[in-house]
Amino acid sequence: MNHQLQQIYQAVGDGLLSEAFDHVRASATPQQSYLLTRIDELEGVYRQLLSYFARGVKDEKQAEMLIYLRRQLMDIAAEVQLGSMIGQGAGLFLDRLRYRRSIGFENLTNLLAQAAESTGRKQYDELVRLIFDSLWTADTLTEEEAAALSQADEYIRLAAASAVTMGLLQRWDIRKLCFLLEELARTNVSADYRARLLIGAVLAIRTYPHHARLYAEEIGSRLEAIHEQMPLDSALETLTIRFLFARETESITRHLQDELFVDMQKMAPDLRKFGMGDIDSIQETANPEWMDELEKSGLGSKIREFSELQLEGADVMHSSFMNLKGSSFFRDMHNWFLPFDAEHSRIAPLLEGNALMKQLLETIGPQLCNSDRYSFILSVESIPSALHGSAMGAMGGELEAMKEQMRADVPTGDADKLDAAIKGYLQDLYRFYKVYERKNEFDDIFCTTISPDLPLIGRYMQKRETLLHIAEFLFRRKHYEEAANLYAELTDGKGSTDTTLLQKWGFSLQQQGRYEEALAAYTRAELIDTENEWLLRRMAHCYRLLHRPAEAADIFTQLFE
Repeated sequence: MNHQLQQIYQAVGDGLLSEAFDHVRASATPQQSYLLTRIDELEGVYRQLLSYFARGVKDEKQAEMLIYLRRQLMDIAAEVQLGSMIGQGAGLFLDRLRYRRSIGFENLTNLLAQAAESTGRKQYDELVRLIFDSLWTADTLTEEEAAALSQADEYIRLAAASAVTMGLLQRWDIRKLCFLLEELARTNVSADYRARLLIGAVLAIRTYPHHARLYAEEIGSRLEAIHEQMPLDSALETLTIRFLFARETESITRHLQDELFVDMQKMAPDLRKFGMGDIDSIQETANPEWMDELEKSGLGSKIREFSELQLEGADVMHSSFMNLKGSSFFRDMHNWFLPFDAEHSRIAPLLEGNALMKQLLETIGPQLCNSDRYSFILSVESIPSALHGSAMGAMGGELEAMKEQMRADVPTGDADKLDAAIKGYLQDLYRFYKVYERKNEFDDIFCTTISPDLPLIGRYMQKRETLLHIAEFLFRRKHYEEAANLYAELTDGKGSTDTTLLQKWGFSLQQQGRYEEALAAYTRAELIDTENEWLLRRMAHCYRLLHRPAEAADIFTQLFE
């Protein structure tokens, strides 16, 4: 059904409306016969437009009518698909939707009013769950509901932004997307809220490129309003690079677990031999003899690599927290998207009377994403009560040193705050899509990148400096295919004289086995930088792999003259 729907969207996007009408009609079930009447009416209008065009009749509203027809056709296609899935599909979203339709949807504005007036935290948390479910499963968002949401407290707005995003990823709705964009254009909103709104809007546009183009006027005007309030180009660059880093989390986690941590454990006896009980004391005990041993083992380079990953912003904490998500708390989908609140009815009892844990949370909390903070506190439940004191004491001994380090890492400027918020929220999303027990029911958003040529928002990412930063990141992390595509654009056809870019473009192509194309890039660079030994060796290597030994020999002769 999803494949059929994407075929219809593609046909409508390509302007193949006759084909799209046939697909929609064929996919409708007997129970959806009422939709066939609407399809026939729309197709009748389309045939009339075609007849006008064939007769050469000028129709000033033709373009407007075509947009209307394409929008309606995609809406009906989505309704047909959803109706079929409700009838025979399984999964959390469909179960929740069927249930809410059977009991009738609660009025969202009433739920928000009840949450604002609630006095007990358990009641408040339950209302937040209902608000999340309502936004996730609702077909659309009314103006009244949008206005009430924008006036809700910060905690609810953060959860609501995620609920609207998840609803959009299930089904397109221009009103939900406009809500995200309009909230993003507001002044004086927190970096955390801005991050959720921005990520939600970008994911929606990436998921529905054909819809976005058809609603270009509505979306474009709101993007301009956002750009007046914040530098949208730099925010999108930050999001793109953070998203690329998030996609690498699995490989980084595997690398840490299978190589670095294993090597550290192997080195533990040697560390103790030099009077060092653990890796944490590396910086404090710079024993020259031990440092030599560390370098010989290769562990020194691995520790530096770990530090570099951490400094760049890689999600090195996922490996530590991925196995702490087994609590019943994380069986409820909406809890994965909650901002952390120590007053939450599930968390407050665990912190009550535990001053050290509160202090520890205050110290390290800002360095963890929301779901990791929740799992950190909930993990206390799994520690036998007899060990609570010793476990807390062990952590407390390092608290002051940790505080100093954390203070130095707190972001101050608006751009840094937004960067930190984007990073944290992407980590929350990554944990949901990779660890949640029902993750297979959701299309993994981390399977593809955020492309700089996305409809409408791509224009804010086409600055040369932005593309260069993204290309450099991709090249450094060995994503050669994506890097090559950007370097091709950056080298601007045949007019570029930047030998560094040409060399990196050629190297990216060579790493993919595209030797002819790599040679073309290298040759352009060699015309400018004629005596670059590295470049000449690369060219010779490509000639050898293309079975052109004479040309390879010419270059080697030049190198050794």
